[in-house]
Amino acid sequence: MKHFILMDSNFIVATIDKNDAFHKNAVYMFNEIIKHEERIKIIIPPLGLYEIIVTLKRKGFSNTTINNQVMKLICLDYVIVASITDISAFKHCKSSLIASSQSSSLRTNDFLIVSLAIDYQALILTFDQKVINKIKPIYSDIYYCSDIGNAKDESLEFLQLLDYYIDSMVDISE
Repeated sequence: MKHFILMDSNFIVATIDKNDAFHKNAVYMFNEIIKHEERIKIIIPPLGLYEIIVTLKRKGFSNTTINNQVMKLICLDYVIVASITDISAFKHCKSSLIASSQSSSLRTNDFLIVSLAIDYQALILTFDQKVINKIKPIYSDIYYCSDIGNAKDESLEFLQLLDYYIDSMVDISE
């Protein structure tokens, strides 16, 4: 089911904020992803939605702009604001995720991101190298898609993997 793509809040903020250092990268990746809009779903964690709103406010965006941009995003047919239930949380508490020695470094939001990625078998996009360092030992399908900073740009790898999964999907409409 790798046609699900979980976008970390910093990725979404970068698509909206033209002054964000990662804006160009985020818009490029977003446009590449939505070329497959009929076959993919973009997942936004529920806590990520709050982070997007707070971060945009902290960056000086007006309430109207934030409301318009966030509503426009979440109303797209291919965007899901995922929920996580207590059943899912307990499932992950019993899973290898929480049993991993690496899990002790996860913050609540990191745990939520990994849990949703596992549930949806999603590819994760982020511009936060610290998040990648924490999550990658537990869940390898996380990608840094920028040439900014010291991290390896995994844009090409991500897009090739996405194309592979899209091409291998069975089209039930045919």
